[in-house]
Amino acid sequence: MARDDLSELIMGPIDDKYCDIFYFMAVFVLFSMCLGICMILYTIITGPKVQPTVLLIWLSNIIVYFIVYLENRILYNMCKKIL
Repeated sequence: MARDDLSELIMGPIDDKYCDIFYFMAVFVLFSMCLGICMILYTIITGPKVQPTVLLIWLSNIIVYFIVYLENRILYNMCKKIL
């Protein structure tokens, strides 16, 4: 295999079907975020008293999930428009 062929294989342009990776990651993160919110609400409503630091950690996790979801949506849209 020539050096140019190897370079093209590794760093060459890709098909637009690879944009779907960002879509599925966004869906997975959105599902995880919704599941996390439901678990937090269930624990607050039915469980014992939860410490404020634990609530802060849960809230920060939900914020991170939202940022990752938004990032994947943006990357998916960018990928679809470019390819």
